[in-house]
Amino acid sequence: MIILSLYEVHNAAAALSIDGQVVGAELEERITGKKNQMGLPIQSALSLMTRFSIDPGMIDFVYILNRSFDLNGIANIALSRMSDYSVSDWYKENTYYWKPKLIDREQVAESYFSLMNDHRSSEPWSGHSIPYSFTDQLTDHIVNNEAAKASELFNRSRKDVVSRLLHVRQEKIKFVEHFLTHHYHAFYSTQNINSAKDDSLIVHAEGDGGQFNHAISQFSEQHGIQIIAGTNKFGIGRLYQWMTLFLKMKPYAHEYKMMGLAPFSEHLIDPDTIESINSYFEVNEDSLLANKQIPKDFYYTFADILKFSRFDVVASTVQNIVEHNLTKLFSSLSKSYKVSSFYYGGGVAMNVKANKSIFDLNEVNCLTVPFAPADEGNVLGACHYGFEKSFISSGKPLSLINENGISPYLGSCLNKDCDINEFKNEFEISTSHDVISKVANLLLNGYIGAIAKGQYEFGQRALGNRSIIGLPSTKGVVHKINTAIKMRDFWMPFAPSLIDIDASKVLSNYNPNCPYMSSSCEVNPKYHDLMDGALHGADKTCRPHIVSKSDNPFYYELLLTIKESTGIGCLVNTSFNIHNKPIVNNYSESINILRSSGLQFLILDKFLLIKK
Repeated sequence: MIILSLYEVHNAAAALSIDGQVVGAELEERITGKKNQMGLPIQSALSLMTRFSIDPGMIDFVYILNRSFDLNGIANIALSRMSDYSVSDWYKENTYYWKPKLIDREQVAESYFSLMNDHRSSEPWSGHSIPYSFTDQLTDHIVNNEAAKASELFNRSRKDVVSRLLHVRQEKIKFVEHFLTHHYHAFYSTQNINSAKDDSLIVHAEGDGGQFNHAISQFSEQHGIQIIAGTNKFGIGRLYQWMTLFLKMKPYAHEYKMMGLAPFSEHLIDPDTIESINSYFEVNEDSLLANKQIPKDFYYTFADILKFSRFDVVASTVQNIVEHNLTKLFSSLSKSYKVSSFYYGGGVAMNVKANKSIFDLNEVNCLTVPFAPADEGNVLGACHYGFEKSFISSGKPLSLINENGISPYLGSCLNKDCDINEFKNEFEISTSHDVISKVANLLLNGYIGAIAKGQYEFGQRALGNRSIIGLPSTKGVVHKINTAIKMRDFWMPFAPSLIDIDASKVLSNYNPNCPYMSSSCEVNPKYHDLMDGALHGADKTCRPHIVSKSDNPFYYELLLTIKESTGIGCLVNTSFNIHNKPIVNNYSESINILRSSGLQFLILDKFLLIKK
């Protein structure tokens, strides 16, 4: 049985699963070169089908995430809101639409789509890699506020595009609820499924998830995953999103920047401000975190409370609110359901500082966060959903789903779009067998380089196959990467890649179920100097990528070689891309960044390129 899954909203993606095993996944942005690409990921799907020699007739089901969209949801896709909006566009949205509608309680004459379309230069429906069908009719339905007609026609459009371009019969194309797939990804994409019994809960939390943006479920071998309770009044994700805009950064893109800024001014948080914001949230009778009182909106309401706070204190305050409320939630869930083990997904699960606070709770013995817990990871969940239903109906044990485990390295290999020999005049190029020792020596001498080899890591985090690397004890390594390569904000920390045999001695209260930068950790002060460039500048915590030999043999051997000289196998690791561009996907992108930035060497598949 073969299942293909597609996600088209924030960071469009596709995944392929064969006989219960996810074999590949692709991000559309890596193919188009447009960060957070929206629209049906047809190119990703075709890439997967080519890579695994899948004829259209071999596909049993195509699952498209999101069962339906309301008018504003369709408008978001038509306008490519999450990928194309500038900070100015987000402000226009609030100023001209949400403020009159929600704060001033005025009748807004124009639809959201019409108003935002008038204030933007790009044409609607133009931001996708593959065009939708029936866009003129869809636009008419949206403008005329014909919600039912727009929703029905948009689903027809989605099916039509997939059927025509992938050559799959329409009866094989199914829609699946967005929120459900977070649960399936959080649970089935982890390595310890066979130990999961009735003493575990699955939790998801996000900004907008369709029917529910926060829900809990439980797994049983007989029935699979079953939702216990859910709400669409979980406001924490929306608070974080809109306060990111309040700091003049882009929602759906820069929330991690607010998290990185937060530790610097925790001592300046105002207790009265905390109390005022916390009054909007509570854990309800179902032990779900929901709005206690519904704010008029999530931008102006909380911007007004925080309007006299300095920018760094805003970040600290909002992070404090998130951690306080999420720890209340998990503590309540543990007591209400008598569990101590949790599988946790959704966009809010990207908050590594909050994940640390949850894991630090006495009531929580196990917190498992999958790689790619945000929306793009739902294509994996959709595959799991389809196979769970199939296995239950056929009597197969559910333990066969991802029986061999699932690696984050699900992406395609680099596109070899140029000849390496063309660059011999610019770089020393070698393919020797001792590349690891050569690279280790470069790093130990203060060089900063990059790795682009093998299949890429699916999701937003680089895990050693598309990474910029440096020795964390090298003086000025963070400043050099920030200013000469990444052009990142001065306060943003980098992550360490740490060999697994050093994790327990280096990290305090290390969570072994979050190996892919999914939770922050405190670091043994003994290793602060050796890891300095990979620690947060304010609180000296880190969000580690724990590297095992089975996951990434090449990277593991490099870390082991570094360990022989320094005492610990640790490197600074950040994604191999330039600001506002996706992570590299081909030879020419990789070489151009090496050429134009402060990078000094590049591992490009079997080649080692060193600047002359």
